[in-house]
Amino acid sequence: MIILVKNGEDLRQEQFASQLINEFYQIFKIEKVRCWLNTYEILATGNNVGIIECVPNAISLDQLKQRTKDITTLSQFFEFYFKSGTAGMLKN
Repeated sequence: MIILVKNGEDLRQEQFASQLINEFYQIFKIEKVRCWLNTYEILATGNNVGIIECVPNAISLDQLKQRTKDITTLSQFFEFYFKSGTAGMLKN
């Protein structure tokens, strides 16, 4: 497992959001909803410090913008990537 140690950022809201996503994931599994979520952990260890689990094989938003010059929003990216049949073409 790879982790990031963040300093100077309050991660409490991100930790709460991560916990909510994990709860939804558990509910989806119980109800057999065909939905894929990649959960990861965030632990706020203080007011301005915490630990974030890295998502394997993920690219940053900046890398995504560099690779897709004409796409400026995540909704545009998802529409292009999943509707045009190009899923899997953007590699690390």
